[in-house]
Amino acid sequence: MRRDCIDAWDLSEPYVRQLEREAARRVFGEVTDPQLVSVNVGQSLARAIEAAEEARDWRTVVQAGAVWYKMASLGGGDAGARPSEIPDDESIDPGGMP
Repeated sequence: MRRDCIDAWDLSEPYVRQLEREAARRVFGEVTDPQLVSVNVGQSLARAIEAAEEARDWRTVVQAGAVWYKMASLGGGDAGARPSEIPDDESIDPGGMP
């Protein structure tokens, strides 16, 4: 890839190496930033919960909700009483859920 950039864009090898280092630094910063990771995981959980609700897969709804709850608790937000354990899916009755 490096050789392709050097040839195609007529760049010097040291400059391409500098670009590679900067790109790696930025990517590493994004994938290790707790806030960005939290947002990405939260969005994925929201999509998983929505899909599970549509499929009436209550086990997945509860499991994804428990992960989301734990994330919120760890993030320093006020998640209420913060029980020592999240109940497992079999102890939750979806009751009136369609």
